[in-house]
Amino acid sequence: MNMKNHNLLMILCCAIPLLLLLAINILGINNKYLFWFALLLCPVMHFVMMQMHHKPSSETPKEQKEGGGCH
Repeated sequence: MNMKNHNLLMILCCAIPLLLLLAINILGINNKYLFWFALLLCPVMHFVMMQMHHKPSSETPKEQKEGGGCH
C-alpha cells in the first residue's frame, strides 16, 4: 500500500466514527443503540487498520520482508 492510500485509509477510518458521533449529537438523535454502535466503531476501525498495516505488501522492500518487522 503506498503512502497516499495509507493516509486516505487512516483519515477515513478515524473520521467516519467521529463524524457519525458528531451527527448524532448535532441532529439530536436519541437512539442509544446508534450511539453505542458509533462508539464501538472506533476500536473496530482501529483493529481493521492494524490488520491492514501488518499485511505483507508487494511494494515492501526485500529487506523489510526478510526482517519480519515493520521498522
